[in-house]
Amino acid sequence: MIKQELATNFEKLREEQGASLPAWAEAISVDALSYFNKRGLPTRREEDWKYISLRPLQVSEFSVYGSEWIPRSSRGMREEGEDQALPPEGQRLSPEGQGLSPEGQGLSPEVQKTLSSRGLTAGSSYKLVFINGKFSAGHSSCEDLIDSEILLPLNKALEKHDDLIQDVLTRLSKQQRYPLTALNIGMLQDGYCLLVPKNKIIELPIHILHVSTDIESPSYNNAFNIIRLEANSQVEMLEEHVGFGSNNWGNFTHDITLNPGSKLTYTKLQNESSNNYHTDTFFVEQKKDSCLHVSNFSLRGAISRDDWEVNLNETGASCCMNGLYLPKGKDLHDHHLQINHNASYTLSDLFYKGVADDKGCAVFNGKVSVAEGVKQIQAYQHNPNLLLSKTAEINTKPELLIYADDVKCTHGATVGHLDKKALYYLRCRGLSYEDAMNMLLHAFVQEPVDKITNQAIKEYVHPIIQGIF
Repeated sequence: MIKQELATNFEKLREEQGASLPAWAEAISVDALSYFNKRGLPTRREEDWKYISLRPLQVSEFSVYGSEWIPRSSRGMREEGEDQALPPEGQRLSPEGQGLSPEGQGLSPEVQKTLSSRGLTAGSSYKLVFINGKFSAGHSSCEDLIDSEILLPLNKALEKHDDLIQDVLTRLSKQQRYPLTALNIGMLQDGYCLLVPKNKIIELPIHILHVSTDIESPSYNNAFNIIRLEANSQVEMLEEHVGFGSNNWGNFTHDITLNPGSKLTYTKLQNESSNNYHTDTFFVEQKKDSCLHVSNFSLRGAISRDDWEVNLNETGASCCMNGLYLPKGKDLHDHHLQINHNASYTLSDLFYKGVADDKGCAVFNGKVSVAEGVKQIQAYQHNPNLLLSKTAEINTKPELLIYADDVKCTHGATVGHLDKKALYYLRCRGLSYEDAMNMLLHAFVQEPVDKITNQAIKEYVHPIIQGIF
């Protein structure tokens, strides 16, 4: 019954959002949603989901960001004036109810402040902003990249790069292992397409900011993103998620292709509301001598799930992934990494840290697979964790699947508490118990931050991480 109600809900949402897609994209999207409705959400009976329940998503009735989008700060408008017209599709009421604006006049002061204050040093980055899954040109500052068609909102990319996008959507629309990607394509509405030409180096980092707002009912926000680097190109990115309100669900998909000699430095900062849900799936294909460097930070979220599938398909490809997850309250953070060494002379290095407090729960699963017949493989993973309370929980499962002989592979995981001797040492030097704990925690979480290679991004992320404790 719940599965049928969920399917009905998303069929209704798809009609309400009224996405104007090309006929070929519409056909793929409808087919993907039909597949998801038959497949359903993952359950705890599935190995990759045994520690996480998506039942809260099954029993929630979501709305979409569209014609009846009304901020909670404006809830009384229709009650006070029954004749007041609803805003046209894609527009929003102003806080005073005195007109319409396509660029967020109806957003709460807190959200407006976030949109204006979040970002790297002025003039030192490009910025692309999405509000509830919809591109906001008025809050973005990336005209040069849009004009040169390097970075495009998905609706424009559908017109200019239909062959590329059609191939990607078709390939990902019916992934049995990743049903949330089928849902994402089934609810296709917006996102971005980053296409870096051959030998092009983007000098400034690109900041992608997703904001989910405090709206009247739980919202479903959807973005499908494509990143493709041509040969010998380079780009550095920060993708940030900031959430307000409660019970909003952001579901994202990324398809990443790194062609020979290219390098992508990607930092993700997930800072949703503790009452919101966040799911993100990454598909990565790496070719000869390409390099992927990831820094992934999960700070908040009732449910936060990241899936990465990285395929090192040609010699010399390397993948380094650093992460930090900090669940507290009743947050549940889940990171699943699948690294496939499909070619010789490839390297992967996974380094994730976790700190769980209160009744927070974390899951880490790093699975490295080495294909038969390949040689000179280097694969490392390490996952140290801290528990700050008796009710916190961390489940860690590093895995190695090796079908070749000429490899150098290591893995390790620890779950423990703060060192009592270190606490005692600091308290003997005049620190309070709280200050001593904070000093040790700051030192523990600093290592993944230090691995961020772009200085501007590191300076932006550092105070946000340190402010958690």
